[in-house]
Amino acid sequence: MSNSDRPKDQILDSIEEMVNRLGGLLPPGATQLKTDFENNARATLKAKLEKMDLVSREEFDIQQRVLAKTRDRLKALEARLADLENQQAGGTGATSTQTPQNNGPDWGE
Repeated sequence: MSNSDRPKDQILDSIEEMVNRLGGLLPPGATQLKTDFENNARATLKAKLEKMDLVSREEFDIQQRVLAKTRDRLKALEARLADLENQQAGGTGATSTQTPQNNGPDWGE
């Protein structure tokens, strides 16, 4: 089983437990109703879960770190580009240590 299957398996176990608890709330004489309810609830919840694109917390954290590194690299490249543009426009060899303002998209930082 891959790491990406773990969140779904944990959720499926939780669904199974919840369906069983809800089914246990039905009166004992309603055995067929209880069985039908459990089967329908389980099938509906599993179908909804399968449509979700879930990842493990570990994979999410890894992707978050990759994104942070990518943002840092983008900022460095934007600053380097601004320095090169300034050098070309001004004809000077001096470099700036400031990051350009309002260059590129807002990454929600």
